[in-house]
Amino acid sequence: MRTVLCLCFLGTPVCFLAGAFPCFGQKQLAEKSSGQKDPLDMLASPKLADRVAGEKAEIQARERRIQALLTIAQKQDKKPQFYGSRLYAIRLLGEYRAAQAVDFLVENVSLNLPALASESFLGGHECARALIQIGNPSIEGISRRLSKPCEELEIKLFAYVLGAIDGKEISKHRLELAEKEAENLATVDGPVRRQNIKKLLEQLK
Repeated sequence: MRTVLCLCFLGTPVCFLAGAFPCFGQKQLAEKSSGQKDPLDMLASPKLADRVAGEKAEIQARERRIQALLTIAQKQDKKPQFYGSRLYAIRLLGEYRAAQAVDFLVENVSLNLPALASESFLGGHECARALIQIGNPSIEGISRRLSKPCEELEIKLFAYVLGAIDGKEISKHRLELAEKEAENLATVDGPVRRQNIKKLLEQLK
């Protein structure tokens, strides 16, 4: 249902539909109808209570956006579209530096989404690109993933991501330490982890 606004102009009532003129108090009308203030306006408030509430509201809004983007990124397109929704969602997860998305991005690192050809080694591997943007949490996510068998392409992409975040020398040092720790693992996944680490070290030479 559309709201009709009535004003008096030179003694003559004038009525029009709300929203017909976007610049006419649209933000104020939206805030009034929802009962909520814009978090950014609250941050600029002279009142401390408003600023604290604004910060909390903005953090909560960010969390909701990230979860919504993850939901879109996880959808399997029956007919992958050129520059489709998944691609944009994954890119935005990287822009948000969403640590919550790391495990999903690591598991789908070899996903190649239809996009323009790129001169970069990554090409359409947007998950790998997002992992680089997220930074250190991605290193931990890749480390967890090494306990399971990895395809050759996954190893290459993981090596590229680690090198882009930490540089080759630091990445090799980290992996060498992890390799020594893996040698002492008595768990079933110990040999798999050691094999993956060796492959990564080969890629980083």
